[in-house]
Amino acid sequence: MNTRFLPTASAIVLALAAGSAQASVSIPDNFKVTGPVESLTSYFTDSSTLTANSFSNYVGIHVSGTGWAGGSEINDAFYMVATQTPFIWPFDQSKTAVYQLNMAKEGDVLLSGDNNIQNYMTFIDGVGHVPAWTRPAYSATNTYDFVVNVGSAAKLQLGVYDGVFGDNGGQYDITVSQLAPVPEPEEYVMMLLGFGMIGYQIKRKKS
Repeated sequence: MNTRFLPTASAIVLALAAGSAQASVSIPDNFKVTGPVESLTSYFTDSSTLTANSFSNYVGIHVSGTGWAGGSEINDAFYMVATQTPFIWPFDQSKTAVYQLNMAKEGDVLLSGDNNIQNYMTFIDGVGHVPAWTRPAYSATNTYDFVVNVGSAAKLQLGVYDGVFGDNGGQYDITVSQLAPVPEPEEYVMMLLGFGMIGYQIKRKKS
């Protein structure tokens, strides 16, 4: 029996497994852009802004900027800038944060605790895969990059979690990108092993 192929396959498996153990936690290493990319501005003086395109499943979000309500409480997409800690309504400390960035599908109610963008969070740049309701660490530049999973295709509303807009100011600058996962190293291992076994069977039949 000709087994010359097998050590090569083993070497490939070991090399890829080693690479997988040191998997990158950056968005570009784990996701690729496969669809529309939009730049939006979400003003604190308006309830929301709507994407021109529909997005589905994995969506990259880049958000920066700050705003305020009543001229005193300055907030970025996730934190009160003055304290660098989440400003949480007492009645729901697990979910609802004032003036955070909210997201909802077109036609849904944006101003809902369940539409806090953390509800959709799946990957944070520099951290990796995370469970929903995970908040990115505070950024001194008030800039955050992360991936959400929105499920079925729809236009997306993005806006500030607030109910009174007349006394507000400031804005969030947002880039929205349609993404798809990059195959994991383990998937490449399985593909290579599959091709290797086919090649081995063909070589075996010929010998």
